[in-house]
This record gives sequence, structure tokens and C-alpha cells, in this order.
Amino acid sequence: LTVYRYRCPRQENGLVTYPETASPVSGAVSTSAICGTGAESDNPALQCSSGGSWSGSPICGCSGAYLSSGSACEACGSGKFHSVKDEECKDCPANSMSTEEAVSVCPCSEGYYRNTNDPNNPEGPDDGCTGTPSAPRNVACSSMTKSSLGVGWGSPADDGGRGDVYYTVKYKAQEDTGFTEVNMAITQTSRLLSSLKPYTRYEIIVAAGNGVTDETPSGEETEADPVFCRTSEDVPGAPFEVIVVGCYVVWQPPSEPNGVISGYEIRIKRGSGVNVLGNISPTTFVREIQSSEIPSGTGSTTVEVRALNSAGPGAWSSSQPLGDELCPSTAPP
Repeated sequence: LTVYRYRCPRQENGLVTYPETASPVSGAVSTSAICGTGAESDNPALQCSSGGSWSGSPICGCSGAYLSSGSACEACGSGKFHSVKDEECKDCPANSMSTEEAVSVCPCSEGYYRNTNDPNNPEGPDDGCTGTPSAPRNVACSSMTKSSLGVGWGSPADDGGRGDVYYTVKYKAQEDTGFTEVNMAITQTSRLLSSLKPYTRYEIIVAAGNGVTDETPSGEETEADPVFCRTSEDVPGAPFEVIVVGCYVVWQPPSEPNGVISGYEIRIKRGSGVNVLGNISPTTFVREIQSSEIPSGTGSTTVEVRALNSAGPGAWSSSQPLGDELCPSTAPP
């Protein structure tokens, strides 16, 4: 007994090859067409019947990196690319190069990038590659008020070949560890920093970026050298730990001097009488009260202390009682 079995024959139809396939005893068996070099198919399915015949009509077309040349797909040479099926091979655009054949996009040269993630206008194979900008130039700052600084700068010497340069500004008080970032991606070349602490030295860093900054390995803008500025003085806070020992008033300088302390004043009150003692040295933290300095009147006597700087006098400290009956009548020599 001899058993014969059909086979679906190998066939070539342009870019499509039907592979020789053993037919099933009954029904049909599924297989896939083979596309030629540089070709591809969205639906390569074939059916080989028990009678040895093919069914199905797969179509192969040249992939994006190849050109159609009759019944074959032709690769573009090195230094060229092909990304659209109905166009010819093109030279690699600016700042890109391919050393291989059959590429659909030329890779960017080292240090250059494409912005492929822009949701509104992504850059593609036909776009040249660009670089990141150099640092902003001539960064300078100045005190504006007790709580604000102005900072300005010039545009980078090199914008990377793009027109979408933006700037970031960050700052910190010199004694702080972390920076505060403000106005990410601004296009102006100046900024007012507000809500700052008075008479505080700040470090300010301005950086430049553009549309391909995020494509770089670090993803960071190019920073200029830091600049330093101090906010203006504000009136000082009140002295603290004010105590009275006999007729001596003792205090500690303000925890928030908000500038350079230029001196102190003591206010003595008795009833409705008030006397302010001034011209106390900024390095003096104790003062003996004389009985002649106590206002006339009735009732208890209290003393308060305040500090002064170039912005003016600060707040008075809390009142402390003074036992004036013990105080000397004249100042010591």
C-alpha cells in the first residue's frame, strides 16, 4: 500500500515567498509568508489545504529604512536615511550621522539631541540635532528691600542652535543646606526674589536650558557661577533675658538683629512718667540705673530695653520691675 501526500509548493511573488509546506490529511494548515530582505507585512497569514493549494493573499512592502526597487527592497547607504516610503534616500540632517546602511533615522552626534517628546511638535528623522545652551552670562544681584533681592543676567553665548532657551533660578540663605527653586522655565532675563529674611546673605544660581535639555544624560540645565547678595536691614528684634539685679539692668542682644546693632536704649517708667536712656554702646549689656534717672511720680517702676540699627529702633523688651529705693543718686565715676 502506497500513501501519497500533497505539498503546497514554494512560490515567490515579488517580495512575498510562500514556503513549501506539507499538506494536512484534511482541512488546512496555517503558516506565514516570508517577506524579502528589508520588507515587512502586517498580515502574513497563509493556509495550505489538504489538496496542496494555497489560500490567502499576504502583501509585503519595504520597511521604512528601505526603498522599493522592482521586486526587491534597496537599503540606503551610510550617511543617508529613509523614513517615508514614497521618498528617496536623504542625507543625514545637521549634527547627525549613520555609519550603517538601512536606517530610518540618523543618530545624533555626541553632544547633540532631538526633542522627540514634545507633545505639540516632536522632532523627527528630518530634523537636525541641536545642543544645550551654555550658562547665562553676567549674572548680578542687588538688594531691593529688607525681604527682596533683584537678579538679572544675559543670554548664553551659545543657545545650542535653538530658539527656545529658558532659565531657572534657585537660591538659599548661606547658612541653609537646600535651595529653593523659583519660576521654572522662565524666558525673562531678570527676576525679583521675595519673602526673604532681612539682612541675610543669599547664594543665587541661574541656569539655562532648552528643548533638548531633558534629552541629555543628566537632564539638568547649565548653571552659571553663583552670586551672593544680602537683603537690607530691618529693625531688630527685642533683646531677651532682660533681668534686673538691684539697680542693674542686664540683657542679651536680640536673637534676630536683622542688621548691625548700633546701640541700645533703656526706657524707665513710673506712673505716667517716662525717661529714655540712650547712647548705650552696642557692646554693653548691663547698665546701672541712677535714682536721678527715674521719673518722678507714684507707683512701681519698670524698665525695658530695645536695640537699634540703621533701619531704626526695634521692639521694646518685656517690662521688668526696678526697686528704685536702692539706686544711687549719682552715677559712679
